[in-house]
Amino acid sequence: MVSSEQRSDLSLRGQPTDPGAAPYDDAGGVESKLRMGRAIKTLLQRDPKPIHVGRYRIIRRIGAGGMSVVYAAWDDELDREVAIKLLRASTASAPNWQRRLRREATAMASLGHVNVAHVYEVGEHDGCPFIAMELIVGTTVRQWLAQRTRSVPEIIAMYVQAARGLAAAHDEGLVHRDFKPDNVLVDQHGWARVLDFGLVLAAGESTAAPPEDESDSAGESADDEPGPTADAATVGHTLPGTVLGTPAYMAPEQMNGTQVVDARADQFALCVALYEALHGERPFPGDSLTEISKSMRRQRVRPVVLVSERVPKAVAEVITRGLEQDPEHRYPSMDTFIDALILAQQQRERARRSELERRAQALDFGPRSELRWRHSMFIGVTLASVVAVLYMLRIAGIHEADYPDAIAIGVLLIVLQRLSEARLSAAGVNAFGQRWARLLTIASTVVIYSMVFCWTLGLDFNLGLAITFLTAGSASMAVIVFVDARLIISSLCLLATAPALAFAPSYRPLWLILGIVGAYTSLALIWGRTAHGQVSLPCPPGE
Repeated sequence: MVSSEQRSDLSLRGQPTDPGAAPYDDAGGVESKLRMGRAIKTLLQRDPKPIHVGRYRIIRRIGAGGMSVVYAAWDDELDREVAIKLLRASTASAPNWQRRLRREATAMASLGHVNVAHVYEVGEHDGCPFIAMELIVGTTVRQWLAQRTRSVPEIIAMYVQAARGLAAAHDEGLVHRDFKPDNVLVDQHGWARVLDFGLVLAAGESTAAPPEDESDSAGESADDEPGPTADAATVGHTLPGTVLGTPAYMAPEQMNGTQVVDARADQFALCVALYEALHGERPFPGDSLTEISKSMRRQRVRPVVLVSERVPKAVAEVITRGLEQDPEHRYPSMDTFIDALILAQQQRERARRSELERRAQALDFGPRSELRWRHSMFIGVTLASVVAVLYMLRIAGIHEADYPDAIAIGVLLIVLQRLSEARLSAAGVNAFGQRWARLLTIASTVVIYSMVFCWTLGLDFNLGLAITFLTAGSASMAVIVFVDARLIISSLCLLATAPALAFAPSYRPLWLILGIVGAYTSLALIWGRTAHGQVSLPCPPGE
């Protein structure tokens, strides 16, 4: 039930973690036998006799605290490695510590949740109670966060797992009361496992009247170390007497010691830990219980939660509510908090997915894109051919093109665009593709309006054509730039035709053909490459 770095007792933090550095205090004679065994192996070069606690064969010590020692052991009956938490000799004789250990085992055994460590057995060895439980190979959440920079979704997902473990305890009517990053292990499969139920209480039980096993513990902290006075208590240690927990993560009602503590105290502690994981600092400044209490009374949550670009605003709002001083203002249950947190995180993910879908629709992947580029080429070639015919009629002295001809070409363009719309719709092109076709139809209508307006003003035909192409190109660019930047080439072809018509009108047919063919060819090339799978989907920023 410990990290692979062998750094902690299951319910203790702050003690020396090197097995050789921990203060000597024999636990059921196991420590003496281990030392003797090491001496025999070193001096006599032979294996010592196995050391058993119950049916479990002790392998090594992996953690120690003021209350207990944790050993890795082997269960010969079920052929698996387990963790044995054994009370120290100095605490085993005190009924309060024995009851606390048994209560911890009972609480953990009653849960049976994937995010809570499993208890296998409670027993006694030479007068020292012990718990046999699951040996978890992994790191604490604090160590997991320090391994590398974690993304916001990663952090939230990990804390949601821990919250589910707490929710399972709450469903059984239990309150953890000492949740912190050091009391959650991340196992080798990436699961968060909540530990250290040594301070568990039945929900609604007042800390002002602690159970007998806690009322005897004045002068001892929840970490089983000598406790300092209230004003000198440093973050990471628990106050002596009836106020039990870790001040840095304790809810105001838990610090008070006179109020009823329920599941919302665990919600507060989890929000402190989550805030710290996301921002690198705790929400309430202070290095002592007094300073932290003052910060809470003034509701001085560090403003970074509201301004950080890394954390979505919706997530920040959920955490802020979980940090409310009044329990009534927090979420009514851990399950409600989990749902709100997941929904807040999903808002950003949904926005990113929407952007991807928008761009995917804009490119319209698949074989139907081939229809669009064929339509574009057909319309462009048809219009260019009509302009060429008019030019030949002019050369032959049969007809001189003017506004009526240009308006007629505009009507032809609208007819072709409407036919394209109908064909695309019948082929099942997505809604965006159909809207794009409708946009081209509307642009064709603008061309006619512009020509009629210039004709009404009596402007020179070449100048009217220049204004019309300038209007069409500008409108096209304003819309296309929001769809795909590469489509801007089509707009530039139209815009380039306008000054050519205005300043070199003698080459009017050439400019018209180049402008029309260039605009539609650019569309055809892009959609043609899309149809053959040569276009990659651009990702939105931050992906």
